[in-house]
Amino acid sequence: MTSNDNQNYITSDVFNAHMARIEALLERNLALTRADMAELKSEIKADINNLRTELKSETSELRSDIKSMNTRIEDLVHWNYWIIAFIVALFMLPSVIEGVKSFFGALTKGIISVFKRKEKTN
Repeated sequence: MTSNDNQNYITSDVFNAHMARIEALLERNLALTRADMAELKSEIKADINNLRTELKSETSELRSDIKSMNTRIEDLVHWNYWIIAFIVALFMLPSVIEGVKSFFGALTKGIISVFKRKEKTN
């Protein structure tokens, strides 16, 4: 064997030392990752709590806005019914007047015909 051949072989002590070093690095990286994950988890929890608080206030604001809009719509609908009823009555007024005139005309003719019959029979 030459001196170059000895350099290609790894002894068990060297292998174990490298493995121990790799395990130490992995443990350190795992500890750092766990710490990062714990920090991220606490940040996410804080963000979620802040979001919940914001959503609650937004929801209460939306509810009050919806209540005021419903009141406005009810008032608007109430006035719209009155306006529509007035417009319909205004357009129907000539027909109603004609109907009343024809009713009283027919009633008058009926009464007159009844009295004329009584006069003829007497």
